[in-house]
Amino acid sequence: MNSNRIVHAWSNRLFSRIKYCYNLSVLALRILKSEGPVCLWWNLNHFLKKRCTSSFDYSRYIQESEPSVEELIAQRNQSFRYPYRPLISVIIPVYNPPCDILEKTLDSVVSQSYDNWEVCIVDGNSDERKIRDLLQTYADRYPNIRVHFLTENLGISENTNIAEKMSQGEFIALLDHDDQISPHALFEIVHHLNDNPQTDIVYTDEDKIDNRENRFDPFFKPKYSPELLNGMNYLIHFTIIRKSLFDAVNGFKKEFDGAQDYDLFFRCIENGANISHLPKVLYHWRSLESSSSQSTAIKPWIYDIGKKAVQDHLDRCSIRATVKSGGGVTLNKVQYVIEGSPPVDILIPTRKLPQFKKCLNALKKTRYKNYSIHAIINGTNEYRVVTITSPDGRELIQFTDGRTGLIGPKLPYNWSKMNNIALKQTLSPYVVTLNDDVYLKTDDWLEKFLMYAQLNQVGSVGCLLLNPDGSIQHAGSYITDDGLGDHCFKGLDPHSLECNGILQIPRECSGVTSACMMVRREVFDKNGYFDENLRNYDDFEFSIRLLKKGYSHIFTPYVCGFHDESQTRPLIINPAMINYLKDKTMPVKELYYRHEWEMMIQRKQENEICR
Repeated sequence: MNSNRIVHAWSNRLFSRIKYCYNLSVLALRILKSEGPVCLWWNLNHFLKKRCTSSFDYSRYIQESEPSVEELIAQRNQSFRYPYRPLISVIIPVYNPPCDILEKTLDSVVSQSYDNWEVCIVDGNSDERKIRDLLQTYADRYPNIRVHFLTENLGISENTNIAEKMSQGEFIALLDHDDQISPHALFEIVHHLNDNPQTDIVYTDEDKIDNRENRFDPFFKPKYSPELLNGMNYLIHFTIIRKSLFDAVNGFKKEFDGAQDYDLFFRCIENGANISHLPKVLYHWRSLESSSSQSTAIKPWIYDIGKKAVQDHLDRCSIRATVKSGGGVTLNKVQYVIEGSPPVDILIPTRKLPQFKKCLNALKKTRYKNYSIHAIINGTNEYRVVTITSPDGRELIQFTDGRTGLIGPKLPYNWSKMNNIALKQTLSPYVVTLNDDVYLKTDDWLEKFLMYAQLNQVGSVGCLLLNPDGSIQHAGSYITDDGLGDHCFKGLDPHSLECNGILQIPRECSGVTSACMMVRREVFDKNGYFDENLRNYDDFEFSIRLLKKGYSHIFTPYVCGFHDESQTRPLIINPAMINYLKDKTMPVKELYYRHEWEMMIQRKQENEICR
């Protein structure tokens, strides 16, 4: 009998391996066809890197950042004193999980330091009797665990909807039958809800867990970013949703099985959901051979369903856009329709003709034709705007010293003032500020900028800038702990798929660099121009000013160029300028400094877990 069981187990494992390899091959071919060999190489490299990464350093992070047994007891006592103690219904659809794994899933709930919870389980007619017996045992032991057994498996969406209808809580928490939550998960959720009572959806950070209970591959998520959500379902685990909201949008849809939560999030957002991020790792996604947590090769079809969820969302919102694969089939690329062919003014402050010519030469491959180039130079005794129509910038020769290549007399280099003068002398509805030491690689860069800049809520659009060695110089800005601005992803490879591939997707960020930035002219007209009191960080101050007015900033990796930083514009930092800037940024520091990937990678680098 035992030998038959062993043979059966080995045959199942062999079949799983064959299926896994087949799906991996299918996925590779799809990436190769849709994105090309370079994207395939980076996906493969990232896949192998993740499988070989040690969890040792992350274990140290866990020990230092998560509560001890004594602290869990203190949490339980503290939770009794909260003025707001909502009942949280943990929803678990069950179908054929390994019994030992299912038991660990249930134990992770019953061991919570917050006590006001219930578990609603629907079993989709699992094949093995012992699963039913295990569920019944827990239901008999714990009065706040309820189980319903179906006579047929209706699929993940319908099974979950039935479980949700059994719930009585004010919030529902979605938990897969083979995953786990941290013992302080519900306490942290309720603590957050006490501070943020208007929240409808809370999402947390997550990691993965293997069969030896080793946790690895943490996903430290950003603040809610609608554009990032279009590109990937990063909210996924651990998600807590107000039950009345779930009911209002009629729960999950069966046709989205496999990406049902992605579709649900969009419909909740369309219903006005207030979404909040709780930056703690509270969910542990079980890495099994049958789980998509282990690899995208397991269920490649779910990403097609996910793209449909995004497309349907955009269609319902009357947004003219098409969703395609981006960075491989796991990520989405949204192509917005540009309204008309609006004119664009490109403003380039410069004082070195050779530098300007190099920048101008890179612009020759620009496909979009309705643009004008304006050089801002040192004139005879003031800054001057010169419209460039020649391919070599010969309009500037009359102002240039033939020996040195320097343009005009030596004037204080005030980048903000130079651009402000040009803004007042040009008329196009869209403006690009471009440093003369930026050399763009992308030929359709203006189209990629325009499709975001045309959106009313967008204040500015920025791009991926590389150092001369090919590493990242800028991929969006974030607010540091001291209230200043800095660049995200500095020093990483531009093809990096760190942090679930966030770098490869357009996203909201705290700001973008004005070295290459598009802004609607009306945004300047309504909110003012650049601050001429600042010699540096003037673009960051502008970004923060717009954030306070409710605008967003979009970083897009689909526009890329090289940046010889500070070749023309000197880096000038003094205490008075820093203090002046801090007074403007600190009021929004707590709102935005965690928004960016740089904060996530910093938390990882402190424990060397990204090495």
